[in-house]
Formats: sequence, C-alpha cells, structure tokens
Amino acid sequence: MFRLPQINVPILGLVENMAYFVPPDMPNKKYFIFGQGAGQSLCDEYNLPYLAQLPINASVCEHGDNGLPVVMSNDPAAAAFEDLAQRTAQQVAIRNANLAATQPIVMK
Repeated sequence: MFRLPQINVPILGLVENMAYFVPPDMPNKKYFIFGQGAGQSLCDEYNLPYLAQLPINASVCEHGDNGLPVVMSNDPAAAAFEDLAQRTAQQVAIRNANLAATQPIVMK
C-alpha cells in the first residue's frame, strides 16, 4: 500500500511482532510457535530491511499498564525493543540522507 504512486510513503523496514516466545524459567530458549522465516522472506521479496523480531511477552503489557515501558525495566524483553529502536533510528538517518522529505498525501 505505501508504495502505491498516490501514497508513496518510504518504508523504513519490517518488524515481526510476536515472533517467538521465551519461557520465563528458560530465558535462553526461544520457541517460534507461529513458525520461523516468514518475516525474512517478506523482507527479501520486497527488498526491505529486517528491523526486529519482537517476543510474545506478557510483561511488556504489564509494564505498559503500570506506566513503566519494558525498556525501562530489567526484563529480558527490553533488549529486543532497544535493538528495534537503534535499527529504526539508523534507517531514519539513511532515509533522510538519501531521499527528499516525504510530501503530505493530498486527498482529491
């Protein structure tokens, strides 16, 4: 949709949400309960940067509901979000260095 000529919004990359599950009692174990590789395949097909795989993690919701984003905690899920933020900032810098400012969409 964002690549349609009438929209033409630059895409910074793809984020695969709920990509895997990490059991709280086994923080080094990842379970890809919905399968693995679809996000990378989509990036390859559409020539997009793969920004992140984010885990299914109830503590993300709990931290947000309590007013404390997970990245401000010592939760293991914080690393995935910090990595996403760094990669997104990098893609914004690349986009801004190589493309003109995005124009507002004009509805006719």
